[in-house]
Amino acid sequence: MQKLADFSLWFFSLLFVTGCASPGSGTDREGTIPADVDRVVTGDELAEPSAYVGKNILVRGEISKILSNQAFILSYGGGLPGPRGGKILVLQYAARAGSLAVPLTLGARMEVVGPVRLFNLPLLENELNVNLSDDLFAQYKNEPVLIARSVIHRT
Repeated sequence: MQKLADFSLWFFSLLFVTGCASPGSGTDREGTIPADVDRVVTGDELAEPSAYVGKNILVRGEISKILSNQAFILSYGGGLPGPRGGKILVLQYAARAGSLAVPLTLGARMEVVGPVRLFNLPLLENELNVNLSDDLFAQYKNEPVLIARSVIHRT
C-alpha cells in the first residue's frame, strides 16, 4: 500500500510540474517557447509595450495592418485598450539568400518572437537591411517595436 501511495504522489507531482510552463521551460498551452524568451506576453500585459523594451518576448496575435513586406501591426488580446490600441509594430528582416521574410496576410494569426526596442528608422533600416518609407513610419519614432527573429503562422 505504501508503494502505491508513493507512486501516486510522484505521479501527481510530475503532472503538476509539467503543467506549469514558464519562459525557457519548453512549452506553454499553445506550443514551444524558445529558451531565450524572457517573457510570454499576453494581450493585457502588452497594453503598455514600452515595459518590455530590451526584453525578448513571445506574442501571439493577428495581423491587423500590413505596412510593407517586412512590417506589420500585430493585434493581440482582442485589441485591448493601450497606447497602440492593443497593437504593436513588428519588423522582420529582409529576405536574404537562404531565408525569406514570412509572407504576410491580413487577419493571419501569428506567433512572433524577438526583442522589443524603440523605433529608430535609420538604425533599424541599416540593421535589418530594409528600406522603410519615411512618411509611413515617422509616426512610430521612439515607439516600441518588436524585431521579429521568428515569425510563425498559427492556425
